[in-house]
Amino acid sequence: RVNAVSAGTVRTRWHDQLVGADVARERQRVEAELVPLKRLADADDIAASVVGLLAMPFVTGEDLLVDGGKGLKY
Repeated sequence: RVNAVSAGTVRTRWHDQLVGADVARERQRVEAELVPLKRLADADDIAASVVGLLAMPFVTGEDLLVDGGKGLKY
């Protein structure tokens, strides 16, 4: 089986380290407004997606988009 999880923007501590906590927080706030679910993913969201795919033994060849619905706007 071959499946993929394509994550949208994921909140991690690396954002804070790269640009500083205040800048990262503001960028995340602005981007979250573009997401229908009104928040960005975190590591647990992505992990749950992977576990969900693993729990479906008859699924293969899929690319699961995990972006809170942002892709619906394109």
